[in-house]
Amino acid sequence: MNKKVFLHIGTEKTGSTSIQRFCQLNRRRLQKHDVYYPRSVGDESHHLLAGAFLPEARRHDFCPKLDSEKILKALKNEIQKAPCSKILLSCEQLSSRFDVEHIEALRQFLEDCGVEVQVMLYLREQDDFLISSYSTAVRGRLKLPISIDMATKNQRRYNYLALLDRWSAQFPDIRVRVFEPAQLIGKDLMADFCYGLGFRLEHASFELLTRQNTALAPDLLEYKRLVNVKIWDDSMPIKKSMRLSRTLVNELEQLSSPYAGYTLLTQEQRHAVLDAYAESNREVARRYLGKNGPLFSSLYENDQLVYRGLKAEDRERIEREVKRSRSLLNVLFGIRRRG
Repeated sequence: MNKKVFLHIGTEKTGSTSIQRFCQLNRRRLQKHDVYYPRSVGDESHHLLAGAFLPEARRHDFCPKLDSEKILKALKNEIQKAPCSKILLSCEQLSSRFDVEHIEALRQFLEDCGVEVQVMLYLREQDDFLISSYSTAVRGRLKLPISIDMATKNQRRYNYLALLDRWSAQFPDIRVRVFEPAQLIGKDLMADFCYGLGFRLEHASFELLTRQNTALAPDLLEYKRLVNVKIWDDSMPIKKSMRLSRTLVNELEQLSSPYAGYTLLTQEQRHAVLDAYAESNREVARRYLGKNGPLFSSLYENDQLVYRGLKAEDRERIEREVKRSRSLLNVLFGIRRRG
């Protein structure tokens, strides 16, 4: 049986987690459509695939300990024994962490497996990508306020032409999709993804997901950032910081906010980010999608209200709400005594 690997590499912040959870929940249903979703490199996300090619310093945050040789041997065996002709591998770290040498090594491995390969990826407009990436980082441990420099000076992450050129040099067959509802099949990510695998998604035949990541309103996000300044320092053990951070995020996700729908970037800041990548985006559209004109539709609302910072009364309101958690209350009081 001739086999083909569909290599989904993200990019980050384009619904990769939802895709992976869908595939994990629907493994058997996918096989009815001749698509096999391996387990040897991860039950949900195939993060071990990326980890197997990266040095420890580049993978410590998502798979610190692994036996690369053992993992790749197991994956090769699973691919060869798979009952389907299509093998789906999904890991967004492939796009965000892999340099040229890692892509070359992955190509050689897949060649040794005797399979054809098509790379699949989604691209998100850079201003929106910046906001989403910043939000995720603050939910973790980022202490810095948002800045357009995070995008304009980070070519590796935000220059999609450079990313695609790196990958196409090793994998010429690339399916590029734009992460905008209007440009997706059926205006639906999962329908679009399944179409790329060669079948139409019939919702009644698959277990579907509810919305996954809950976005924090700008005031709640800013509160978390200010807490990060206090808890991510040398005065608090890292395990305690991690526990507090997770607890606080869980608390904040339950809160409503008068700033829901506000944006973190002004219209001028958005334009600055988009202008930095306008030329390379047009080249992506021309080379990889075969169309002239812009890659994205610039869907943000010009009249969207811009968040201007955490007011004292907003901070007090948030703290009244999160103090419903007794353990969190105690830690927050501890932070204030040290501050």
